[in-house]
Amino acid sequence: YKGKVYDLTLDGAPYYFANGILTHNSLYPSIIITHNVSPDTLEKEGCKNYDVAPIVGYKFCKDFKGFIPSILEELIETRTKIKKEMKATIDPVKKKMLDYRQKAIKLLANSFYGYMGYPKARWYSKECAESVTAWGRTYIEMTIKEIEKFGFKVLYADSVTGDTEIIIRENGRIKFVKIKDLFKKTDYSVGEKEYCMLENIEALTLDNYGRLVWRKVPYVMRHKAKKRIYRIWFTNSWYLDVTEDHSLIGYLTTKEPGGKKPLRERLIEVKPGELGRRAKSLITLNGAFARSASTTEVGTKLWGLIGLLVGDGNWGGNSHWANHYVGLSTGEDLAEIERKILIPLKEAGIISNYYPNGKPRDISIISKWLAKFMSKYFKENGRKRIPEFMFMLPGEYIAAFLRGLFTADGTVIVRKSRGTLEIRLTNVNEDLINDVRKLLWIVGVSNSLFRESDPNRYKGKSSGTHSFHLRIKDKHAFIKKIGFITDRKNERLKNLKEAVPKSGIKRYQFDLVQPKKIEEIKYDDYVYDIEVEETHRFIANGILVHNTDGLYATIPNASAETIKKKAKEFLKYINSKLPGLLELEYEGFYLRGFFITKKRYALIDEEGRIITRGLEVVRRDWSEIAKETQAKVLEAILKEGSVEKAVEIVKKVVEDLANYRVPIEKLVIHEQITKSLDEYKATGPHVAVAKRLKAKGIKVRPGTIISYIILKGDKKISDRAILLSEYDPKKHKYDADYYIEHQVLPAVLRILETFGYRKEDLRYQKAKQLGLGAWLKPKGKK
Repeated sequence: YKGKVYDLTLDGAPYYFANGILTHNSLYPSIIITHNVSPDTLEKEGCKNYDVAPIVGYKFCKDFKGFIPSILEELIETRTKIKKEMKATIDPVKKKMLDYRQKAIKLLANSFYGYMGYPKARWYSKECAESVTAWGRTYIEMTIKEIEKFGFKVLYADSVTGDTEIIIRENGRIKFVKIKDLFKKTDYSVGEKEYCMLENIEALTLDNYGRLVWRKVPYVMRHKAKKRIYRIWFTNSWYLDVTEDHSLIGYLTTKEPGGKKPLRERLIEVKPGELGRRAKSLITLNGAFARSASTTEVGTKLWGLIGLLVGDGNWGGNSHWANHYVGLSTGEDLAEIERKILIPLKEAGIISNYYPNGKPRDISIISKWLAKFMSKYFKENGRKRIPEFMFMLPGEYIAAFLRGLFTADGTVIVRKSRGTLEIRLTNVNEDLINDVRKLLWIVGVSNSLFRESDPNRYKGKSSGTHSFHLRIKDKHAFIKKIGFITDRKNERLKNLKEAVPKSGIKRYQFDLVQPKKIEEIKYDDYVYDIEVEETHRFIANGILVHNTDGLYATIPNASAETIKKKAKEFLKYINSKLPGLLELEYEGFYLRGFFITKKRYALIDEEGRIITRGLEVVRRDWSEIAKETQAKVLEAILKEGSVEKAVEIVKKVVEDLANYRVPIEKLVIHEQITKSLDEYKATGPHVAVAKRLKAKGIKVRPGTIISYIILKGDKKISDRAILLSEYDPKKHKYDADYYIEHQVLPAVLRILETFGYRKEDLRYQKAKQLGLGAWLKPKGKK
């Protein structure tokens, strides 16, 4: 490798230099065929020969060929023939068509495992799907153990610290648990990684449509931390600890480049070191996931009373009073609480009676069962608490409890000068207030928490306690779902003048939060990760993160020839140990490359071909100048090993655009009309042009390609789009800022941000800096 070496991720080991790539050839399909995994061969009675799946222990008969392995075998044989024909042909068109065919067959073959694991499939078999993954893990584990014998070093990615709290559903019960507590025992190991298999565990996650959903977690993984750990602070009491290479899920707002894309493209993976550059905001909870169940009006009022008691009540002890009564301070709201809560509960027989207890507006409520219930579940070691069973209450009951709690102990601060208000709950009991946060999340109200830096004082002396303030982020959701029992406090909520956005994140089940500080911390223990099916995301300490149980291997400081030789030696050795159709395939040797994550990388092979994955940010509806610039950036980095040259290329293009030196042909954007013009809710530039053509009597049908240019001006972008044929260089100027900010920079930033460059580093400086002497010269003199 000539030129500078850039340490991108993982232990500081440069696995991005010259390297060979080894991949399991159609791993899951090969396992299905080799072990005859099929619903019709599973646990077959009277079978003489069978294979037993590791870990899960299911048996598959080998006396006859199962129908799924039979189909797969034919597909794999067909793909092998096509790949051989593809290698032999010199016709580029034919080679491309054959490549399309083999990829289509590969996609079809790989879908068989997912089909067997899909509950609504005709041939659904949970046992088959679990057996395939169990065998897969076993063969990967064996491969890793063997490859280390050949001098390769295995590198690991993406983990959080053990005390990180995640939200799961176990056998249908919602729980907030530390990720380390999921790890009960080591079922198997892969290199330094240890795996614990899980059953009936789901994690709360976010899908690509912005909905909170539950998805299966097959295992939790851990390994010893051997890299930097960063603490990301959101407030002075809310943080998340992650490894240096862990991906968090950032959100591109509509004002940021890429912010107009579909949601799935705006949810981007960001490392701790990329926060503030690639994305300013991370994702937190703001969607209900409470259990659905029928409720009663009396039940709702009872949970309102329990909330009032936790907020400003007293109970417990060994006296006669403690066995029969609970106390409540009502303040100036006694009459209203009596009318709305106490009288209905007395009439329903929930409480026997109530009366003043000697202090102004304080009452004692007679209810032997309620006194016992509150003592058993809502106090521990003399401190108030939230029992875990509350996480499983119907959403209406949780909201009623919170309504009572905030009525008793919450405050509404109105800032009339700004037209805003703040809703908060303050308490010195950190455990209690953290559990209230969880209840708010369950009913779909985003919130944050901070601690007073100075200790509380009583009669001029420090009490040794600190106040914790739980602040409501989504106040509109609080008003709609919770509110207060008393009219007095509800009236103050009418001061809220913050408009509810008609679009944007309000349509989704999440809110945004911005990190305040990132610092490296000392940590010498296990780090953990879970596998979340489908979404590969989970909630960690209230923040959405990505799960990547991935690994790579390299031979540190070895020459290219050594790596080639060792890789081929290992290939021959491991394939002699793998059964049936299973084999490790030598995919190629790559002279240079860089990995951002295991699913985002770029490589260049010995023939100069560039292979990318996860970096194809250029879409077909982008201009030629954007595509061309991205291609040149990749070539500069991969062919010449020069990131500096790549940056200069971008700066030159940006300068040329700013000074109108780019040929108009390179600025044309080609976009297809995909449906009837009447069906478009939003009017993009290509739709606006198409509608103008239609107004002129020109037919525009779905499938029509609109080729347009964006002109300079003050109107909306869609109003400044014209056809290439309408462009007149004497009358028109293209919008340089649009092509810089929305075409060229987004096309290259995903690559260059990896090397520490920001958008500001790539922009064209229109004015040259002047020295101090220039400002000191008298006007009119040179």
